[in-house]
Amino acid sequence: MSGGAFGMFARRLASVVRADTSIEALGKLRPAFHARGTVTAGNSSQMSDGAAAAVVMSADRAKEIGAKVMSAEDAVRGADIVVTVTSSKTPVLKGAWLKPGCHVNAVGACRPDWRELDDAAISNVVLVDSREGALKESGDVILSGAKVYAELGEALAGKVPSRANETTVFKSLGMAVEDIAAAMLVYRTVKATL
Repeated sequence: MSGGAFGMFARRLASVVRADTSIEALGKLRPAFHARGTVTAGNSSQMSDGAAAAVVMSADRAKEIGAKVMSAEDAVRGADIVVTVTSSKTPVLKGAWLKPGCHVNAVGACRPDWRELDDAAISNVVLVDSREGALKESGDVILSGAKVYAELGEALAGKVPSRANETTVFKSLGMAVEDIAAAMLVYRTVKATL
């Protein structure tokens, strides 16, 4: 789902930085999507086309993968793509830091009383994997009273205008169907090699 959100809403995707292992999956989805460095709570990297990306995650996770740790504000300012991957109970990403027209993938803080994004960050064009899930599980949506623009599937199917020139936020909580699809892919791959 995050790869679909990147593909639809991130304006420049010649390359992007990810500090966690999902870069491999995104690279499979978009061959032009490749890492140019590491980014965390953190580090921001300039891409070959002049675009910048930032990933915000816990300092502990950054240390685990050997990434440079810096303030979230320093990492985010000027980034075209921002990814938050935290278990934060309070906002770590402020809307005031976001470059107009950037895309945010917020994939952490998945409880009704947890937040990664402040009210200004979540007040942009918000897409979710599931409206029902977001309204029950996402503290970012629930506690801010954010209006959900669309489910990502609706946007990918062309049922709503993309609004790709605006600042967009994809709040992902994950869905069981995604886990099932991933498990089936792994199963079929392993079965084919036996």
